[in-house]
Amino acid sequence: MLDLGADPRFPIPVLTRLAGLAHRHRAALLCLTVKDDAHPSIGALVSLRARVARVGREDGRLRVEARVLKDKRRGPGWRYEEVFRGPDGLR
Repeated sequence: MLDLGADPRFPIPVLTRLAGLAHRHRAALLCLTVKDDAHPSIGALVSLRARVARVGREDGRLRVEARVLKDKRRGPGWRYEEVFRGPDGLR
């Protein structure tokens, strides 16, 4: 996992190398960024891009939603929602 923050400047050759290593080792490369939906992803190699947010609370549990903006396999526009008990201090 790479936390790139609000100003993700990531050289394409480095991203290509990391993606190749992840593929070879059957792993996922997760890049976290802070940006709005209008700004593009960090590169064309990104296969899935989602915006994740806590959208509510139910009976002491957190409701989180991932809205997919880009998906090279299924297409954009789908959502995933889950309700779970968060760690102490986030309830």
